[in-house]
Amino acid sequence: MERDYQTIGEKYRSYLMFDYKERIKKLKDYIKINQECLSKMADEYKELFQRCKLPNGEYQMEPLFVEPKDIGKMRSTMKQFVREWAVEVSSYII
Repeated sequence: MERDYQTIGEKYRSYLMFDYKERIKKLKDYIKINQECLSKMADEYKELFQRCKLPNGEYQMEPLFVEPKDIGKMRSTMKQFVREWAVEVSSYII
């Protein structure tokens, strides 16, 4: 979004009814908040998975075999989670 915004000419930016740069900043802030929240939720279960430490000090989960039906369930759960969360956050974005 930010890169695309930069490609729009000044004339066309002036047609926007709101401060698009501020909207992008808010979105970035919410992404950070979401990541912190999701990390806290996942942190409770970190011992259930094998992890390897990356050179930058962060951890990455080792690949595990997962049944295809479980992947479908996870996708469905995450979509529902995002959809419900989006309602709560959407009023703050614009």
